[in-house]
Amino acid sequence: VSSQDTFTMLKPATIPPTVAKLLKEREEMRGGGKFTEADGLRKKIEGLGYKIEDATGGTMVRKIDLFPYNFRR
Repeated sequence: VSSQDTFTMLKPATIPPTVAKLLKEREEMRGGGKFTEADGLRKKIEGLGYKIEDATGGTMVRKIDLFPYNFRR
């Protein structure tokens, strides 16, 4: 499964290669029934600032907004 087919929220060009590699490994783990390992990769990806949402149509990825509030006065 290519990242272009699987990760629909972000364009493949906006996903850093390191994250794309981890996403691919996670999909392979899930496909092989290794859900504990896949969950570990999910946490690693989230630690890099990306949220994963598994849906019927595939896995969606979005950049986590680390600073959701405007602190300006």
